[in-house]
Amino acid sequence: FELFCARAGADDGPWGEQRRLTTDLARELGASTAQLHERMGEALGVFAPQSPAELARALRARAEWAMGEVAFLGERIAGMDERIGRAYDRLAALDALEPAIRIHGDYHLGQVLHEREDPGRWFVLDFEGEPLRPLAERSRPDQPLRDLAGMLRSFDYAAAVGACTDPTWLADVRAAFLAGYAAERPRPSREDAERARILLAALELDKALYEAVYEAQNRPAWISIP
Repeated sequence: FELFCARAGADDGPWGEQRRLTTDLARELGASTAQLHERMGEALGVFAPQSPAELARALRARAEWAMGEVAFLGERIAGMDERIGRAYDRLAALDALEPAIRIHGDYHLGQVLHEREDPGRWFVLDFEGEPLRPLAERSRPDQPLRDLAGMLRSFDYAAAVGACTDPTWLADVRAAFLAGYAAERPRPSREDAERARILLAALELDKALYEAVYEAQNRPAWISIP
């Protein structure tokens, strides 16, 4: 996390050397994440997924809990409830999800370390799952894209904490991370890619709502980030 915060603060724009080095790191992290998921599937098994409707119901329940805890979001963000509903309606309308595996469950920049050597390897830490989730839920097979959603949210934190002033930094880092992940996976069909886009958006929304609750309870000064 400190590494990406420093990169955000030292950014030199879309065509700069610092931006290139940062997106290279993000791309390598995406590739390492795909390799992590492959190894976890091999070691711990691959499972039938929930139906999209079942997952959407679970996310709606989490959203209702979150909005109850941080009700002021409805006042700050126009049409919040309707926008949440549309995201999960799109998820529920999908025909299927990809197979489930044991995932990291609380994947963000604070859970990874990078070697100082060039090019250096990524190491992943702390597989205990989200602190606010019941213990029994943390080891259940889940969608791999949930980990990607967590890391995408973490880049948003790095941009904020690192005081990045160029909004293209976050967009470029997100895109590089997703490209690195995709490069290690089979090439999807157009339908699979659209399904993944809808699922990832729903899971990233779920993570942002979780973050809002966490920050309200623990770090109110950071509530503006999620």
